[in-house]
Amino acid sequence: MIESISVKLDNPYRIVIGNNILENAGELIKNELPYKRFAIITDEIVSKLYLDKLECSLKKCGLECESIIIEGGEQNKNIKTVYDIYSLLSRKSITRGDCIIALGGGVVGDMAGFAASTYLRGISYIQIPTTLLAQVDSSIGGKTAVDIEEGKNLVGSFWQPSFVIIDTDTLNTLPECEFNSGMAEAIKSALIGDKELFEMFKKYDRSNINVKDVILKSIFVKKKYVEKDVFDNGERHILNFGHTIGHAVEKASGYELKHGEAVSIGMSAICSIGEIKGYTRKGIKDELNSILDKYSLSHNIANYKNDCIKFLNKDKKNRGGAIDAVFIDDVGEPFIKEIGLDELYVCVERL
Repeated sequence: MIESISVKLDNPYRIVIGNNILENAGELIKNELPYKRFAIITDEIVSKLYLDKLECSLKKCGLECESIIIEGGEQNKNIKTVYDIYSLLSRKSITRGDCIIALGGGVVGDMAGFAASTYLRGISYIQIPTTLLAQVDSSIGGKTAVDIEEGKNLVGSFWQPSFVIIDTDTLNTLPECEFNSGMAEAIKSALIGDKELFEMFKKYDRSNINVKDVILKSIFVKKKYVEKDVFDNGERHILNFGHTIGHAVEKASGYELKHGEAVSIGMSAICSIGEIKGYTRKGIKDELNSILDKYSLSHNIANYKNDCIKFLNKDKKNRGGAIDAVFIDDVGEPFIKEIGLDELYVCVERL
């Protein structure tokens, strides 16, 4: 069964989700969008698993496609890789009348989306996320970015996809550590917007949780905040719960930690700070840590604390030495509070 979710923006788009729907992607796309020619951007690992299936599906429906295979991994999410994408798009004569397809995880989606937003001053693109993290979070909402030496996602744009296709069967080939990393973003969604999902996480583990329900519930949480604040000027900041410290930890680890692994540490840290300062109900951190343990996600900042402090001032939300930090009063009750970076440093040092 295919589920359909509409994201209601000035340029609305649909998200479809189901089992084994990649083989029908051509038909889904043909019925949804007017484009006849596509540039598929994917990485070396995903191309071996799913590129043939997608190409065959498009060609079966009379659609043309060109494929661009890049090196994956956060270490390659940079301007140089995007420049290579630009060059290949140009050599393949991709025009504004064509469409890009991002086939892969968050890194591929970020770079393909950023390339789409800037190549020829902007062309349409489709997200086909193949990792849990991308399915519950990064493929939705139109944030695209690359990293620079000074920090993560510091160069980017807002560019909404025209269509999102989520095939949950792609998770069958996902390494356990990547699955767990994605679960971190779903746990975040529960904490900021879905008490029922949080209770699911408390009750079930990997062996018996309904992953499709987790994805759907996470999408609805993200969709709510994106529709209210598409350009991240206020309420959408809530989606960054755990990310201010998490991004700093990720950078401090030299990107050895996966995004979800770093966000897990960031969420636990901000809950701990919230409890210390009286912002957050006592016991939330322990409940969260118990869930993180089910997915082998660390909540210990000790190994990264000193290095991460120097990266906190590189956060995109830093304005004049203060930052809009996201706390939760209780599950499903998030709020934004401005906190001085000096105060945040002291709080992190105390953890």
